[in-house]
Amino acid sequence: SCVATVEVKPLPKPPEVVSETLAGECQFKNARRTSRVDNECKAALDDISLRLQREPNSKLVVVGYANTEEKGDAEKLAALRAINTKNYLTKGEGKQQIDAGRIEVRRAGSDKGKAEFYFLPEGATFTKTDTVVVDESQFQGKHGGGK
Repeated sequence: SCVATVEVKPLPKPPEVVSETLAGECQFKNARRTSRVDNECKAALDDISLRLQREPNSKLVVVGYANTEEKGDAEKLAALRAINTKNYLTKGEGKQQIDAGRIEVRRAGSDKGKAEFYFLPEGATFTKTDTVVVDESQFQGKHGGGK
């Protein structure tokens, strides 16, 4: 026979999953230049760039949307909206000069003609599953003003 002592401790709490927060959005209302970042959008992006500058380890995910009723390829238009938004933050006339590596561009199908901006604090994970990462190399020289 023997005697044993066993101590049972509760499991530690799982780490809190930090995810994205919607930081803003832009509507693309110009029927002639359907992927152009207008002044109203630039004002929203200026605020977001200040937050990115204050939190240097944070990231931003831009999701472009295109209405299937708009002229042309909706997937390309959604991608261009996200790319043009990123370009404004990284090399636009606002001179924010945000590191391009901190901004991810995605597209999503919908009936929305807009771009949404998701802020990711340090260690956060982007959890929206209805989006697709955009291969920016396919759009070299095609962005910067619209369709």
